[in-house]
Amino acid sequence: MKKIILAGVIASMSSATFAADMSQACTDYYTAVDKYIEQIASHDAMKGQVDMIKAQYDDSKKMIESMPKDSQDAACNAANDAMKQAEEMMKSMGH
Repeated sequence: MKKIILAGVIASMSSATFAADMSQACTDYYTAVDKYIEQIASHDAMKGQVDMIKAQYDDSKKMIESMPKDSQDAACNAANDAMKQAEEMMKSMGH
């Protein structure tokens, strides 16, 4: 359940949120998402979600590429904040 919560955050933020000249906030966000996708791909319960998450993730990268750097910062900072909140919620639930 906790992994599904974080997957939902990634999916929702990636549609609101990678670029050839990517901001540092986006670099940090996508590094964290790459790590998370690797982690969930190894769990049988999440395997069905991985393809959907990867597709939304790829779509978000394409969208970010077309954004000005200031907009990238705003979107990725919000995504980073949401991911941290989801991680904290997971920790408070015992994971």
